[in-house]
Order: sequence, then structure tokens, then C-alpha cells
Amino acid sequence: MRNRYRNSRDERGSVSVEVVCMVPVIMAMIALLYFGGRATLAWNSLQGIADDAARTATLQRTEKSAQKAAEKQVQYGLENAGLACIGGAQVTVSAAEIEERGYELTGDVPASAYMDLYESGDKTVDVRIDCVLDMMDLRGGQKAKTALTYTVTVTGHSATDIWRER
Repeated sequence: MRNRYRNSRDERGSVSVEVVCMVPVIMAMIALLYFGGRATLAWNSLQGIADDAARTATLQRTEKSAQKAAEKQVQYGLENAGLACIGGAQVTVSAAEIEERGYELTGDVPASAYMDLYESGDKTVDVRIDCVLDMMDLRGGQKAKTALTYTVTVTGHSATDIWRER
């Protein structure tokens, strides 16, 4: 009987040691889930912003005006989403077909000319956004020697609307 009692006394406190060893692992898993969720939400928001900017760019007549409209739409979207890119968002519009395909035509253009434009070649405008996001709230707002950032690159696509107002 004495041996049983001694063995149970030797194991006292082992649960406490196990809990102390598991707490950092559990905290690391929670932090990883939080960072993953935050990164995914940021990516989804930026993808929607890129799609909106691409749609806005397709409504422009020239590549220069498409670039300006896309940049303005990206700024508006970032403000609404509560995101701030470090150094600003880099917006690239690949809308060469706007000028090359003649979508800037004005005046009386027969519908058949627009149909020829529609059936020839590329009909999309792509907007690429490069953004470096600061994940500061993972540090609890404390100053750190190294910044915790997440770099997001998304591309939005939109079909060129050849029937838009002339």
C-alpha cells in the first residue's frame, strides 16, 4: 500500500508542467490563425478593389485617363476597406487595347465598326495592385525593431464595354 501512495505523490504537479509547456504552443496557433485570417481578409478586399478599378478603367477613352481613374478608384476602395498600403499602392493598368483598338473613337461611328473592334483581339483591361500592408496589431501596437508586413499583389480583370456612351 505504501508504494501505491508514493507513486501517486511522485506524479503530483505533472499536469501543471504539461499545461505550462502547452500554453506557448496554443498561443502560437492562435496567433497563426489570427494572422492567416487577417491576411486573407486583406487579400479579398484588395481583389474586390482591383476588380472595381478594372471596371472603372474600361469606361475611359484613353490609357492615361484609364490609369488615373483606376488609381482614384483604388484610393477610394482602400479608404472604405480601412486598409493602408505602406508607401502607397502601386497601380498598373494594362489597357493598351483602349488606344490600339480605337475605343477612343468619337462622333458618328457605325455599329458595324464597333462590332469589328469587339471581335478583334483582346477585350479586357487588367489592373494590378501591389500593396505592402502593415500587420501592426499583431504586435499589440508596440514598437518593434522589425516591421511585420504582408505584401499583396492582385490583378483585376474587366471586359471592355464597347457599347458605352460615345
